[in-house]
Amino acid sequence: MGRQGRLGPRWSRDQDGRRQGLRQRPQQQPTQPATRRLCAEPARHVGQHRPSQAKVVLMPESTRTKWVVAAALSAALAGAGTTWWVLGDDEPYSLLDSPKVQVDIQAAPSSDSKAQEVAEEAELLIKAYVQRLRIGDDKDLAALGAPWFTTKQQAAKALIDQYGDKADKAVKATVADPVVPYLASVELKYADGTTQTVQLSHADDAWWLQLGSGDPVQP
Repeated sequence: MGRQGRLGPRWSRDQDGRRQGLRQRPQQQPTQPATRRLCAEPARHVGQHRPSQAKVVLMPESTRTKWVVAAALSAALAGAGTTWWVLGDDEPYSLLDSPKVQVDIQAAPSSDSKAQEVAEEAELLIKAYVQRLRIGDDKDLAALGAPWFTTKQQAAKALIDQYGDKADKAVKATVADPVVPYLASVELKYADGTTQTVQLSHADDAWWLQLGSGDPVQP
């Protein structure tokens, strides 16, 4: 009996002396979710703030397209401006390797500094003109004429017929005082004493022959 009493249910007495079975306290299940959450979160010091996440703002497709087009246009314009600047430094004509010509260029006596300036700027054109006369190619000579003039090749042919055989000897060129900054007059004196007056026009940072028909001051 003593053993069964020890193995039986436990009893206690209430305030009235009655026996009642002691209720066993149910066992608490471990809070697994809480444990997992605590393990998942990294340890933080007291007062430490969570790092803020950067917000990514997506640009609308139409806006992105406009920006791409604008960038491409700017690059194209910059490239075009660079090309114009590089090409603008080159003269639109040049001397050929042969034949060689002898041209002495000077400003007219008692002229001002403008005539000397024109003589220096137009030196290449004057020498190229004498060389084209000597070659006798009316097409090459016409290329020295002002771009806005017409009938240049016919005029070039007439000049070659008249002065071509005189250009193989030394030529003296004298630049007269310019009346206006964009017009000039040059007197050519050939070895046989023949003289020729050539009129020049300035446009697009270069001097040109007034060759054929056109307005000398209309670029």
